[in-house]
Amino acid sequence: MFELPFGIDTLVRRQGRRDRFKLVFFNAAKEPGKRLGAKAVVGLLREMQKCDIATHLGHKPAGFEVGRIRTEGGDVPANLILFMPGMTGPAWASEAGLPLSDGGFFKADAHCQVAGSDKVYVAGDSGSYPGPDWLPKQAHIASLQAKAAAENLLLALVGKPSAARFKVELICIVDTLDRGILVYRNEKRVFMLPSCRLFHWAKRFFEWRYLRPCRKARHA
Repeated sequence: MFELPFGIDTLVRRQGRRDRFKLVFFNAAKEPGKRLGAKAVVGLLREMQKCDIATHLGHKPAGFEVGRIRTEGGDVPANLILFMPGMTGPAWASEAGLPLSDGGFFKADAHCQVAGSDKVYVAGDSGSYPGPDWLPKQAHIASLQAKAAAENLLLALVGKPSAARFKVELICIVDTLDRGILVYRNEKRVFMLPSCRLFHWAKRFFEWRYLRPCRKARHA
């Protein structure tokens, strides 16, 4: 969600009409993006300030209407509203006969095996995993979980116990269309590197790398 205001800011600046727009980032939390770490939150809000992006934080949304966002802390005038709700598990999960978390995600262990199941594994957003409260739902950790799940399934098929665990870490590049802000967090440290063009191109490279096998499979 952080990328949207930064991307719009970059776009309208390129078009030479930034002065015609007021951008407002609103969030029910006083410290949005806290999973990224306290330093990252401070850094991202500082970047918003540099870009003249206003904030409306710590007030729960009460509704959306034509021309405004209603919150418990007052209204925000708006011609265009971009809103991302909180995540829940897939709608069909309740019919799968597998244990679910309160949010509707499949309960899994550190090996990505669904609790109480035989040879059933989960990776990515559909699972609820043990770990710190900042454990992200994003493509990078989903690929780590998929690798662990695949390795453990192969072990299970030959009668061996699970051994692979996914690495608990968060790597995020907040892209602004021409620059990127790198945020990294694991169980020992957290840091954020300021906006630069290198991280924009790094994200483009990772996108190409992740999509390449899918494109190959599609054309096979």
